[in-house]
Amino acid sequence: AIVEDVIIAESARWGDSKVSNPRDKEDWDAAVASLTSTINGRTSTFLGHLRTANLYPELDAPIFSQHGGQIAGGTTINVTAPADATHIYYFFGSGDSDPEDWGDDLDPRELGGAVKSGAGSIIISVAGSYLLPVPINNPGWMQARSYNSSTSEWSAMTTAFFTTAPAAGGSSIVISEVHYHPTNPTTAELLIDPTFDQDDFEFIEVMNISGVTVDLGGAAFVLTPIGDHLEGVEVVFPSGTLIGPGERLLIVANTAAFNARYPGVSASKIVGDYSGRLNNTGEWITLQAADGTIIDSFRYNDLAPWPVNADGLGPSLALVDPGSDPAPSLAASWMNSIDDGGSPGEQEGTPFAGNANDDLDADGGVALLEYFVGSSDTVPSLEHLMTLGIETIGIDQYASITYRSDPHAVDATGTIQISTDLDIWSSDLADIVFVRSGTDTDGTPTLTYRSAFTLDAESSLFFRLRVEIP
Repeated sequence: AIVEDVIIAESARWGDSKVSNPRDKEDWDAAVASLTSTINGRTSTFLGHLRTANLYPELDAPIFSQHGGQIAGGTTINVTAPADATHIYYFFGSGDSDPEDWGDDLDPRELGGAVKSGAGSIIISVAGSYLLPVPINNPGWMQARSYNSSTSEWSAMTTAFFTTAPAAGGSSIVISEVHYHPTNPTTAELLIDPTFDQDDFEFIEVMNISGVTVDLGGAAFVLTPIGDHLEGVEVVFPSGTLIGPGERLLIVANTAAFNARYPGVSASKIVGDYSGRLNNTGEWITLQAADGTIIDSFRYNDLAPWPVNADGLGPSLALVDPGSDPAPSLAASWMNSIDDGGSPGEQEGTPFAGNANDDLDADGGVALLEYFVGSSDTVPSLEHLMTLGIETIGIDQYASITYRSDPHAVDATGTIQISTDLDIWSSDLADIVFVRSGTDTDGTPTLTYRSAFTLDAESSLFFRLRVEIP
C-alpha cells in the first residue's frame, strides 16, 4: 500500500526510461496481480518441496470451519479431518504462559511426540467434518493437530484466534498519550546500552474508554501520506490483543530502552515496537481499525497553543479527560503530563479512594483535603494542610494563606474562600489576590493568596480551602 500511494508519480517520472510505450499504474496493478496469483497458486507445490526434504509432515493438518475471527458467545466450530488421520487432538485457551520456552501450553503434542495430558480428542472414522465440542464463550486460541496412531505421525498445528469481544473502533479506543520528544538517555541508561538515543524512549499509549473488553487484533498504526512524504509510525496489533474497560496498552520505539527507563511497567502492557520515529516538531499519527476505518488521526505540534513542555523538557503529551473522547486534533485536548517521562500504561495522577469525610489519623484534616494537598490520612500531618501569614506591600499589610496543591490529585479541585464573619464566604477576585506559586520541602507545589484589603486592628478575617470532587 505504501508503494501504491506513490506509483503514479513514479511512473510519470520513470515509466518511459526503458520502453518507448510508457508504463503506468495499470501496468503496476497487473504485475502485482500476476505475482500475487503466482504466489497463492504455489501452496501445494511449496509444501511438496518441503515434504520431499522431510521438512513438513505428510499428514495434513485439520481445517477449521471458520479460521478464527469474530463469533457469538457459545459458538462451536467444526473441523475437517484428513483421510489418513485416526484422531484430532486440540486445546482451547487464552494463550501460552511462557512464549520464551520451547513448549506451548496449547499444543496437543508434547515435545518428543506424546499426546499432551488434558488435550481434547476426536476419533476419526472417515475423512470429513467433525464437531469440536468446545463452546467458545471467551476470546481465545484454538490449536489442533491431526494424528495417525498407526504411524505415530503428527500433522502441523492449525492455530486460530476466536474472539467474542467486539472489534476496537473509534467509539471505544483513543490515543491517550504520546511521548514524541523524550529527554536524552541518562548515564545509567547508557551503561545498559551505549547506543541508546532520546528517540529510543518514545511511546504511544492507547486506552479503552468503553465499558466492555474490545479486540485490537488487526488494528494498526499506519503511515499518512502528506504531500510528497509519509508521516507517522507503523505497527500492527497481533491477533488476540484484548483491552479491557479503562485499560491502556503501549507501543514503543525500542523495548529495551523503554524497560531501562520504565522498569515498573508490566511487560503485558507493551504490545511491541513500532517502525519509524516520531518527529520532534510534530506530524500526523493515524490509528486504523482492523476493518480499515479510522479510530484516531491527528497532527500533534510542538508550538503553542500545544503544550510546549512536551517538546523535550520532560513531560509527554497526555490527553485531557480521555474518557470524554475529546477531539485529538485540538491543542486544548492535550496537556503536559504531570510527571516527567509521562505515565505509560497508567492514569495521569492518582484517583481518590475512600470516604471523603474520614479522618483516620485524627489530625483535623479529612481524607479528601489530605488527598488534595498530597498528605496522608493515616499519618498525622496537620502542618501540611495550610499556613497563614502576612504579606507586606509598601506600608500596607495583608493577611495571606499558603496551601499545597498536589498535581497528582486529579479527582479534586480546590478553591480559596475568604470571610469576615464565618457566615458569608467569597472566592471573588475582588476579595482574593493570587500572590505566588512555590514548592514545599518535598517538592509539592504550593499556592499563596492574600486578601484584597489591608489588615487593621478592629477587623476579623478568615480563610478556608474548599476541596470538592466535581
